[in-house]
Amino acid sequence: LEEANKAVMKLQEELTLKQPELEKTQVQLVEQTKVLAVEYESAEETRKVMAVGEAEAKETEENATKLSNEAEAEVKKVEPKLREVRKQLNNLDEKDFIELRTTKIMSATMKIVFEAFLIMWGKVQPTKPKDPAQVANDPKGLLAAMKKVLEVPKDIKAKLIDDRSFMAELSEPELDKRLKKLEPI
Repeated sequence: LEEANKAVMKLQEELTLKQPELEKTQVQLVEQTKVLAVEYESAEETRKVMAVGEAEAKETEENATKLSNEAEAEVKKVEPKLREVRKQLNNLDEKDFIELRTTKIMSATMKIVFEAFLIMWGKVQPTKPKDPAQVANDPKGLLAAMKKVLEVPKDIKAKLIDDRSFMAELSEPELDKRLKKLEPI
């Protein structure tokens, strides 16, 4: 029993000696727990932000896919018409352009087609004629402008068929705005 008491006393002395170190370790443990709680909170905030970002990215991707599909559907609708127009343009002969160039009186259809072409082409602008005889038939000067365009028939045909650089550099809304100003036939 005496030996047990001595062992207990020895253990108590060791415990008393290690008490400051034990308290220091306990304080460090409390501080480390606080740091871990803050880091966990920060990680949780980051996870929430990431979840929102992922949802937005998914929505953006879905919208882009939808727009892409709609554009493809529009292209599929327009492609047959484009092929037909190109076929018709290929059937045009140089003499057809020469005939247009020598036209003196324009029909209502020719006026609207010429005006639309000049708007889209954008490089030649009509000027109002000064000759009163011309003003009666062509008050906007479309015929004179188209004659300038048709000076080199082969060049025009090639541009109409293959080259889109002849198009005016207009935004789609601006092109729509200009084309809406065309007078109906």
